[in-house]
Amino acid sequence: MSSSNAIVYLLSFWHYALYWRTFTFGTADFGAFKRKAIVLKAISVGALALVYLRFPLDPVSLAVIAVGVFLNARAAAVLGIDRTYYGHEVAGLPPKRIAAFPYSLTAHPMIVGNVAAFGGTLINDGFREQWWPLAALHVAANVGLLVMERAGPQRRHSGRNEESP
Repeated sequence: MSSSNAIVYLLSFWHYALYWRTFTFGTADFGAFKRKAIVLKAISVGALALVYLRFPLDPVSLAVIAVGVFLNARAAAVLGIDRTYYGHEVAGLPPKRIAAFPYSLTAHPMIVGNVAAFGGTLINDGFREQWWPLAALHVAANVGLLVMERAGPQRRHSGRNEESP
Protein backbone atom coordinates (compact mmCIF):
# COMPACT_ATOMS: atom_id res chain seq x y z
CA MET A 1 0.00 0.00 0.00
CA SER A 2 1.39 3.38 -0.97
CA SER A 3 1.64 6.19 1.57
CA SER A 4 -1.09 8.15 -0.24
CA ASN A 5 -3.40 5.13 -0.04
CA ALA A 6 -2.64 4.80 3.67
CA ILE A 7 -3.53 8.47 4.15
CA VAL A 8 -6.91 7.91 2.46
CA TYR A 9 -7.62 5.03 4.84
CA LEU A 10 -6.48 7.00 7.88
CA LEU A 11 -8.65 10.00 6.99
CA SER A 12 -11.68 7.86 6.26
CA PHE A 13 -12.65 6.46 9.63
CA TRP A 14 -12.00 8.96 12.44
CA HIS A 15 -15.60 10.18 12.47
CA TYR A 16 -16.88 6.69 13.28
CA ALA A 17 -14.61 6.54 16.34
CA LEU A 18 -15.89 9.96 17.40
CA TYR A 19 -19.52 8.80 17.05
CA TRP A 20 -18.91 5.61 19.02
CA ARG A 21 -16.98 7.35 21.79
CA THR A 22 -19.53 10.14 22.19
CA PHE A 23 -22.55 7.83 22.01
CA THR A 24 -20.99 5.57 24.65
CA PHE A 25 -19.47 8.09 27.06
CA GLY A 26 -21.26 11.35 26.30
CA THR A 27 -19.55 14.69 25.78
CA ALA A 28 -18.83 17.80 27.81
CA ASP A 29 -19.61 20.02 24.81
CA PHE A 30 -22.32 18.88 22.38
CA GLY A 31 -21.63 21.80 20.02
CA ALA A 32 -17.94 20.92 19.78
CA PHE A 33 -18.85 17.28 19.13
CA LYS A 34 -21.17 18.26 16.25
CA ARG A 35 -18.51 20.52 14.70
CA LYS A 36 -15.86 17.79 14.93
CA ALA A 37 -18.27 15.21 13.51
CA ILE A 38 -19.15 17.40 10.53
CA VAL A 39 -15.50 18.23 9.76
CA LEU A 40 -14.32 14.64 10.13
CA LYS A 41 -17.15 13.27 7.98
CA ALA A 42 -16.45 15.89 5.30
CA ILE A 43 -12.78 14.87 5.28
CA SER A 44 -13.77 11.21 5.05
CA VAL A 45 -16.19 11.73 2.18
CA GLY A 46 -13.71 14.04 0.46
CA ALA A 47 -10.96 11.41 0.67
CA LEU A 48 -13.27 8.79 -0.82
CA ALA A 49 -14.46 11.18 -3.55
CA LEU A 50 -10.88 12.00 -4.53
CA VAL A 51 -10.06 8.36 -5.17
CA TYR A 52 -13.46 7.53 -6.69
CA LEU A 53 -13.26 10.39 -9.19
CA ARG A 54 -9.91 9.13 -10.54
CA PHE A 55 -11.78 6.37 -12.37
CA PRO A 56 -14.03 6.63 -15.42
CA LEU A 57 -17.51 7.58 -14.29
CA ASP A 58 -20.13 4.85 -14.22
CA PRO A 59 -23.70 6.19 -14.56
CA VAL A 60 -25.28 3.36 -12.57
CA SER A 61 -22.72 3.72 -9.79
CA LEU A 62 -23.31 7.48 -9.69
CA ALA A 63 -27.08 6.98 -9.60
CA VAL A 64 -26.89 4.61 -6.62
CA ILE A 65 -24.51 6.98 -4.83
CA ALA A 66 -26.88 9.89 -5.54
CA VAL A 67 -29.86 7.98 -4.10
CA GLY A 68 -27.83 7.21 -0.98
CA VAL A 69 -26.70 10.81 -0.57
CA PHE A 70 -30.27 12.02 -1.13
CA LEU A 71 -31.64 9.68 1.56
CA ASN A 72 -28.97 10.79 3.98
CA ALA A 73 -29.44 14.50 3.28
CA ARG A 74 -33.23 14.30 3.42
CA ALA A 75 -33.13 12.38 6.71
CA ALA A 76 -30.76 14.95 8.22
CA ALA A 77 -32.98 17.79 7.03
CA VAL A 78 -36.05 16.18 8.61
CA LEU A 79 -34.27 15.45 11.90
CA GLY A 80 -32.37 18.70 12.22
CA ILE A 81 -28.69 18.99 13.04
CA ASP A 82 -28.98 18.25 16.77
CA ARG A 83 -30.96 15.03 16.34
CA THR A 84 -28.77 13.97 13.42
CA TYR A 85 -25.81 13.94 15.79
CA TYR A 86 -27.41 11.95 18.63
CA GLY A 87 -29.09 14.89 20.32
CA HIS A 88 -31.59 12.62 22.06
CA GLU A 89 -29.02 10.09 23.24
CA VAL A 90 -26.17 12.49 24.04
CA ALA A 91 -27.66 15.94 24.66
CA GLY A 92 -30.88 14.83 26.35
CA LEU A 93 -33.34 16.14 23.76
CA PRO A 94 -36.82 14.76 24.41
CA PRO A 95 -37.94 11.77 22.35
CA LYS A 96 -39.66 12.71 19.12
CA ARG A 97 -41.38 10.46 16.59
CA ILE A 98 -40.47 11.40 13.04
CA ALA A 99 -42.89 10.12 10.39
CA ALA A 100 -41.91 12.29 7.41
CA PHE A 101 -40.12 10.82 4.40
CA PRO A 102 -37.70 9.00 4.49
CA TYR A 103 -38.58 7.89 8.02
CA SER A 104 -41.92 6.78 6.60
CA LEU A 105 -39.96 4.08 4.73
CA THR A 106 -37.34 3.00 7.26
CA ALA A 107 -36.31 3.77 10.82
CA HIS A 108 -32.68 4.30 9.78
CA PRO A 109 -32.61 6.15 6.44
CA MET A 110 -29.16 7.66 7.07
CA ILE A 111 -27.62 4.24 7.55
CA VAL A 112 -29.48 2.92 4.50
CA GLY A 113 -28.34 5.98 2.53
CA ASN A 114 -24.73 5.57 3.64
CA VAL A 115 -24.71 1.87 2.77
CA ALA A 116 -26.24 2.64 -0.64
CA ALA A 117 -23.73 5.43 -1.34
CA PHE A 118 -20.66 3.48 -0.23
CA GLY A 119 -21.96 0.30 -1.82
CA GLY A 120 -22.72 2.24 -5.00
CA THR A 121 -19.03 3.00 -5.41
CA LEU A 122 -18.46 -0.73 -5.81
CA ILE A 123 -20.52 -0.79 -9.01
CA ASN A 124 -17.68 1.16 -10.67
CA ASP A 125 -15.33 -1.56 -11.94
CA GLY A 126 -12.12 0.47 -11.68
CA PHE A 127 -12.84 1.74 -8.18
CA ARG A 128 -13.95 -1.70 -7.00
CA GLU A 129 -10.77 -3.34 -8.30
CA GLN A 130 -8.45 -1.06 -6.33
CA TRP A 131 -10.53 0.32 -3.46
CA TRP A 132 -13.13 -2.29 -2.55
CA PRO A 133 -11.75 -2.61 1.02
CA LEU A 134 -12.33 1.11 1.64
CA ALA A 135 -15.99 0.93 0.59
CA ALA A 136 -16.52 -2.39 2.39
CA LEU A 137 -15.08 -0.97 5.62
CA HIS A 138 -17.41 2.03 5.36
CA VAL A 139 -20.39 -0.31 4.92
CA ALA A 140 -19.22 -2.38 7.90
CA ALA A 141 -18.74 0.76 10.02
CA ASN A 142 -22.28 1.86 9.18
CA VAL A 143 -23.63 -1.53 10.19
CA GLY A 144 -21.69 -1.01 13.44
CA LEU A 145 -23.43 2.35 13.91
CA LEU A 146 -26.78 0.66 13.39
CA VAL A 147 -25.96 -1.93 16.06
CA MET A 148 -24.85 0.88 18.39
CA GLU A 149 -28.03 2.86 17.78
CA ARG A 150 -30.26 -0.18 18.26
CA ALA A 151 -28.51 -1.02 21.55
CA GLY A 152 -28.59 2.61 22.67
CA PRO A 153 -32.09 2.88 24.09
CA GLN A 154 -31.19 0.42 26.86
CA ARG A 155 -28.58 2.84 28.23
CA ARG A 156 -29.26 6.53 28.62
CA HIS A 157 -26.49 9.07 28.30
CA SER A 158 -28.58 12.19 28.67
CA GLY A 159 -26.92 14.65 30.96
CA ARG A 160 -23.44 13.30 30.33
CA ASN A 161 -22.88 16.23 28.04
CA GLU A 162 -22.71 18.38 31.19
CA GLU A 163 -19.94 16.34 32.84
CA SER A 164 -16.25 16.92 32.43
CA PRO A 165 -14.56 14.48 30.06
